[in-house]
Amino acid sequence: MPGVLEVFREAGLEPRPGQAEAADGLREALERGLDVVFVAPTGFGKTLAVLAALKSSRSLPALWLVRSLEIGHRVSGDALLLGLRPFIAAGRERTCPFAEKLGGCVHIWCRTRRTSCEYYLELLKRGVNVKVVLSWQDLLGSGVCPYYAQDLAAKEADIVIQSYYRRPYSATAVVVDEAHNLLVPRERKLSLASVARAASELRALGFIELAEEVMRVAGYSGSVPLHTLPLAEIEQALAEAVQKLSSVRGLVRLARAVRACQRGGAAYREPWEDCITVYEPPWRPRVKPKVYVTATLPEGLEDVLGAEAVVRVPPQRRLKAYVTPWLTTKYGEETWRGYTKLLSVLRFRCGKVLAFATERVAIHLLGSADIYEPELDRPPSDWRGVLLLHARGRFAEGVDLPADCVVMLGAPFLPPEVVRRLKRAYRMLGVSEEAAYTAPVVVTTLQCVGRATRSPQHKPIVVLADYRFSRYANHLSSYLDIAELKDEKEIEKINNKHNN
Repeated sequence: MPGVLEVFREAGLEPRPGQAEAADGLREALERGLDVVFVAPTGFGKTLAVLAALKSSRSLPALWLVRSLEIGHRVSGDALLLGLRPFIAAGRERTCPFAEKLGGCVHIWCRTRRTSCEYYLELLKRGVNVKVVLSWQDLLGSGVCPYYAQDLAAKEADIVIQSYYRRPYSATAVVVDEAHNLLVPRERKLSLASVARAASELRALGFIELAEEVMRVAGYSGSVPLHTLPLAEIEQALAEAVQKLSSVRGLVRLARAVRACQRGGAAYREPWEDCITVYEPPWRPRVKPKVYVTATLPEGLEDVLGAEAVVRVPPQRRLKAYVTPWLTTKYGEETWRGYTKLLSVLRFRCGKVLAFATERVAIHLLGSADIYEPELDRPPSDWRGVLLLHARGRFAEGVDLPADCVVMLGAPFLPPEVVRRLKRAYRMLGVSEEAAYTAPVVVTTLQCVGRATRSPQHKPIVVLADYRFSRYANHLSSYLDIAELKDEKEIEKINNKHNN
């Protein structure tokens, strides 16, 4: 069995400082069958370290789960460097020849009509040559069903790369990339227009009472009891809709939301919103051993992932962060005028202020922002003033937004009603209910701050504008050197302190 150094050198690679040692720690955990958390800074070479550990421990084939398939191409390239055969697998909505026409209905259509599908039958007749297939894209236009042809390609692969949410392939070990995403509930938006469309589709199919119940439940504000809707009846209606209606849109989205809530998730709507936010429950892959890979997992949260071993590479630097104990966005205690003053001072002293807030908070502070997330199609490349983004929005992860200052406008807690429901989901994972409070706040904060600090030369001022951040100083201390400001007068001294 080759050691990790031998794996690197056989590929003509010289490991970076600490990379071989980290890979060896992972190899040992894999050989013992332990679930292991691997935390290392951006740019360390985590992917190669994990691949080397998988190969040296012979934990192949392995399933590599990613948040976005775009990340999969990087994993695939590194696998090839080490002489491993990768395959990137996609879901039906990317692969099915009828996906463009069917949209989200493609899943139920495939399950009910697969045995009569011309592309699936052609796959059964003549199969497909997968010797040179490295991705789902290589199977498109082959005349056979690309979705199920992937099963043949996956059998020949050492590393199968796929989304968190796709039907998983069997494997000897599982790697979860960007594993901090498992600690924060995934959020989906269900518009009230989609709910109304679902009710119309139900009426067209004769499910009159169900349609009325759907509209009644969706009318709630605060906690929305989607979990009380009859999922079996909704899925029966969806199966009929695919057969009888010319197009189906609302029912697909409604069924997905109800399913998530019945699995332990939660649904919530502020009174002024025209959509329901659905929070999917936390989860873990079932296969063992697992390698959880991330750059931002605070110490003390490994238990949420069920880790039995930890390989941690300390960050090269800690950013100075300032807590403002006189400010808060806690329900009933909001200090809106204080936040307005803070943003005014920061705008004056810093050219670029990157501000993050929950949607509830952002609405109250719109007047202090120069650019607000809903106005944007893509991250701005050149901007000045205050850029206000949602703390768990489209630009809170995976983008670079260099700034002179990053400010968290309030601790990004989930709504209390959501936390109460998610506590049960965390309890079912065998971890403390406190994780429903702690994990989303700490991970979201680090992800937001990381938008402006992905490069070593970027050293923005970090302001944690809520007294409640002090509670989580221990969790944040691996990444942030936290200091408390005494009062409002010290805001204007932040820049000088930071530069000194």
